[in-house]
Amino acid sequence: MAEGDAAEQTAGERDSIGLFYEIARWRLDEQLERIKSLDNKLAVTFTLNSAVIALFGAALAFAAQEFAYHVWAFAVAVLGVYLVNLIFAWRAYRQKNWSVRPDLNELDRLIDSYPSIAIHEWAAREIMVSLTHNEALLQEKGLDARIALATAIVDAALVGVTAIVATAPFA
Repeated sequence: MAEGDAAEQTAGERDSIGLFYEIARWRLDEQLERIKSLDNKLAVTFTLNSAVIALFGAALAFAAQEFAYHVWAFAVAVLGVYLVNLIFAWRAYRQKNWSVRPDLNELDRLIDSYPSIAIHEWAAREIMVSLTHNEALLQEKGLDARIALATAIVDAALVGVTAIVATAPFA
């Protein structure tokens, strides 16, 4: 093999490993952004649901009438669904062991011992391990977030139904 061919092959490998690293890094950044986005949605959903429940509770407390048992049953259902929402919002929002490999101490230890191309390849493979690890946790977080959102919607509907039942002229 000619010397020029070897240099060309090395440059091609360097480009390929660089591309591999950049795509892996981009995917990890995108994954971490999805996590942040879910956390923001959860915070807004939970805050709005809590505000609706607080207003509902205040309205019941200041109502000048005695409520029938079925109205109280709806009110208890609202509280029950809110508790389910609280559980799933907490599960989705709690801190997970997100992986952000490569480990910087390990990278520092290896960086003087291996060529740049090998370090880039190793780092890209470490990022792939993080992606795989995080994806399973992200799926779980996404499911919990969807359930939290669904229970918030159900709770809002129950508040509306309870208000209608409590004020209906046929009660």
